[in-house]
Amino acid sequence: MRISWYSNAPWAPTGYGTQTAQVCRRLRDDGHEVAILANYGVNGMTADWEGIPVHPGGAHPYSLDVAEQQHEMHLAGDPGWLIALYDSWVLGAANSGLRRDAWQGQHVIGWTPIDHYPVPPEVGAWCRTHPTIAMSLFGQRSLAELDIESTYIPHALDLSEWRPTPSDVRSRIGIRDDQFMVMVNAANNGISPPRKAFVEMLSGFALFAREHPDVVLYLHTALKGANRVDLPFVAATLGLDPQRLKAVGQTPYAMGMFSTADMAQLYTAADVLLSTSMGEGFGIPVIEAMACGTPAIVTDFSAQPELVGETGWKVKYQPTYNHMMGSFLATPSIPDIHRALEAAYAEWHTDAAQVRSQTAIARVREEYDADRVYAERWRPLLAKLEAEAAPKPSRKGMSRGAQKRARKAA
Repeated sequence: MRISWYSNAPWAPTGYGTQTAQVCRRLRDDGHEVAILANYGVNGMTADWEGIPVHPGGAHPYSLDVAEQQHEMHLAGDPGWLIALYDSWVLGAANSGLRRDAWQGQHVIGWTPIDHYPVPPEVGAWCRTHPTIAMSLFGQRSLAELDIESTYIPHALDLSEWRPTPSDVRSRIGIRDDQFMVMVNAANNGISPPRKAFVEMLSGFALFAREHPDVVLYLHTALKGANRVDLPFVAATLGLDPQRLKAVGQTPYAMGMFSTADMAQLYTAADVLLSTSMGEGFGIPVIEAMACGTPAIVTDFSAQPELVGETGWKVKYQPTYNHMMGSFLATPSIPDIHRALEAAYAEWHTDAAQVRSQTAIARVREEYDADRVYAERWRPLLAKLEAEAAPKPSRKGMSRGAQKRARKAA
C-alpha cells in the first residue's frame, strides 16, 4: 500500500521525529511504499532517508501549502492513505489557512495527541470527521466520552537502542557519582501556556536542594530565547546555587547533535527524570528514561500516569484553563514535586531503587516495544485501511440480483 506519512523528518530530535523513524522503518520493511512529508526538519530539497523519500516543508507554518500535492504525487493515481502524526487542530479549516480541512476527500487518518481535558473543540471536530489513532489510553477514553471511536496505538521504542547504557557521562558533564542527579529533558518552546512547567519543576527542585547538599539538576533543553522560559533568570530568582545546575551545551543541543546512544547514556546516569508537564499527548522522554532503568516523576494528568504505572511518582495538580484551546491543562503542585523528589532520594542506593529500575525496564518492554506494538497494533489496522482504500469492483453490466448479492457481500 502507498502511504504518505505527514510529520517531522525522521532525523528530527523530537518526539514526532523519533516516532516517524521507528514506524516508517517498519512500514518500509513490511513492503509498503512510504514517503515522508516533513513539516519540520528539511527545506528546499527532497532527501533520501534509508530508502524512503523525505519531501521538504513549504512556506505554510505546517507545510500545508505543499503537503497535499506531495501526497498526490506519491499516490500517482494508486489507492493509499495519508497518516498524519501531528496536532490535529492545525489541520482543520479554522487553522490550516486552506478554508477547508487538509487533504479533503482523501483517505486520511490522524495519529492524534490529546493533552487537554476535555478534548479541545477543534481537536474533536477533526476526529469526528477523520479516522483516528489514539496514542494514549487517556486520549482514547477522552474521545470515547464524545462518542468518537479510535484505535489505540501507543508510541514505542526500539529497545535494541534504548537500554541501560553505563558510561563516563557524569564526569563529562561535571556531576560526581556521590551526587543525586535529577534530569529534565523537555523542549523549552512556548510560554502561553508554558506547557512543560519549567517554573514549577525548578521551584520544586529549589525546595529539595535546600535540604540536600548532594543533589544536582541537569537540564537537557534550551535555556532561553524567543518564546521560551528564561531558565537562568528563574533559577536565580529562586536562589538556586549555580553549582547545583548543569545544562547541555546550547550549540550542540540546537544542532541536534545528540544520538540515541548519547541520550541513553544520560538517562542511565540520572537517578530520576523530572517530567511534570502540564499535559502530554504521550511523553516520549518518560519511557526513554524508564527503558534505561531510570524512574520518572510525572504529573497525574493526561497520558503521563499510564506511562509510569507503579514504577514512578505522580504529582498532584491544579486545573489550568487554556483559552487558546478551550480546554484544561494541569499545573503541577510545587510542594508535591518536592515530595516526589524526596521519595526518589529516600530510595537512592537501596534495593528498592534497583527493584524500581528493573520494573520500569520491564514495563516498557511489555507495553512500548516497537516491534511488538507494530506487530500487534499497526499490522491489523493497516490491513483494514488497505481494504478500505482498495478500488471497489465495477458492477456495470451486472443484473440487479447480482448487484444486490455484491452489495450484501461487501
